[in-house]
Amino acid sequence: MREFQEFIHYISRPHFFRFKERWSQKTPVVLAKLLLAKLLLTIVIFVLTALVFDVFEVVELNRKSSLFESLTIKKLLLISVLVPLFEEFVFRYWLIKSWGVLYVFPIFLFVAGWVCSRYFLTDFEAVTFGGLLLSLIFYFFVLRRALSNSSSPIIVVQRVFPFAFWSSVALFALMHLSNYAEGEMGLWAVLLVLPQLIGGTFYGYICGRYGFLAAFSCHAVWNASLMILGLVVLQLK
Repeated sequence: MREFQEFIHYISRPHFFRFKERWSQKTPVVLAKLLLAKLLLTIVIFVLTALVFDVFEVVELNRKSSLFESLTIKKLLLISVLVPLFEEFVFRYWLIKSWGVLYVFPIFLFVAGWVCSRYFLTDFEAVTFGGLLLSLIFYFFVLRRALSNSSSPIIVVQRVFPFAFWSSVALFALMHLSNYAEGEMGLWAVLLVLPQLIGGTFYGYICGRYGFLAAFSCHAVWNASLMILGLVVLQLK
């Protein structure tokens, strides 16, 4: 599938799209194929994660609440429309702006590192926070010099972009750890949010190539499909 090959090529070396792909009659088909590829990858990840947990006898953390408990129209709209809109704006919108890549990215990297320290390095949280803060200050110092010495800011943007892209993906996944109750899983907890890691990668690529509206639409369709599928399964039980 050509679309998936282009996606794999992109994530091997993420870059800033200066020009978006124009929408055409083929665009919804391409987006549908990418969502199908995401679905297949997610299924594989779920199977492999369950196998790893079983082999290594890892006790999985419980979700704080089920998505399908007391489901209402308001909750359905929230999960299918408002949540994707909010997440795409916070985690992806700035990736399609040169100023976002340069100035929002380090803040995301800072928060991602702090979240990691809270979940996986609790004894070193203060030290990690201080180190990240110094790194943030150093980044802006280096960025200022890079922009002043560069003949074209877009060159600096392209150099920074891969780090910006992956920090967005990482934080998007890590923030979903808040859906689970606290427990002792250590680094195994990363496996719980691998589906979100995959999702963030796909949505980041779609947002960059086809625009914010395309990423939001795919995210909304994905969430709505999961909700509908979950309700069907519950009704069949």
